[in-house]
Amino acid sequence: MTCLPEVAMNETAFKSFDEACRKKLHQTLPF
Repeated sequence: MTCLPEVAMNETAFKSFDEACRKKLHQTLPF
């Protein structure tokens, strides 16, 4: 699951956004 699929063309930016999204999800979800 990705937060910003439109940035998938830029692998580096995509990984940065995906990682940030995961951190936000971990802060919200209990796991």
